Order: sequence, then C-alpha cells, then structure tokens
Amino acid sequence: MTKSHHPEVPPCPNPGDRPQNAFTVMYCGTCGGQRESALLQALSRAVGRSAHGVLARATCLFGGRCGAARESNADGPVVLVQRCHRVTREPRGHVVTVGPVRTTPEVNGLIRWLETSDLTVDELPLPLRRAHYERVASRN
Repeated sequence: MTKSHHPEVPPCPNPGDRPQNAFTVMYCGTCGGQRESALLQALSRAVGRSAHGVLARATCLFGGRCGAARESNADGPVVLVQRCHRVTREPRGHVVTVGPVRTTPEVNGLIRWLETSDLTVDELPLPLRRAHYERVASRN
C-alpha cells in the first residue's frame, strides 16, 4: 500500500512577510507644484517600507509636455513605475505612467498599488490611469 502525501497547509501570511515587488519610481519634480510635497513624502515612506524599491526625481518626465507644464492650473504630478529584478535591477514588463496624482485618495491609491499589486495598469486605480493611456495613445 502506498502512503498518500497531503500538502502542508501553509501558515497564514503575516502582512510584513508578504513578497514585495522590486520597482523603480520616477516622479516628475517639475510639474507637481505644491502637490509634490505630499506625494514625495508618501512615496518616500512606501519605498522605505519596501526591501526592493528605488525612488528618483526628474525634471518633467515628458519634456515640458505634460498638462501641468502647459497650464497654470496644473493637473498634478505624474509618476513612472518600472518593475525590475530584485537582484540585478533589470527592467521587467512595461513602464506604467501614473497620474496625474492630485488628491490624498489618489496618493493613497498609488501607494496601495505599489505595495500590494503586481504593478500592472489593470490593477491601478482608474483615476490614475489617465496619463498612461494618453502616453500610449500619443505613440500611435
């Protein structure tokens, strides 16, 4: 008679033990204006909690062509997110353009997406997808 093998039931995961994404976040430091400060603080905290996150600031990510650079009533900062390999930092998948990030709920949605998702556009909160779709459409 053969012995049957039953898979072990894994223990309930501790939220602090969940696998974390490796990513680079590039945020537009030119076009955000006063909204940039809250976003930068939230991104800094999220990257600090991540074992594999990197945060970088750039001048306008679209060469001055984003809405905030063209208009006096700025739309808000835009963020680029690139998944990468945890060890080599090689890019994985497509760059996701996030934003504009204008409100506290949008900042919170971005942080939750960074910390809990696979960093795909489909998992990004709907209001934060606008810049991504506009960028994709501009390349066609």
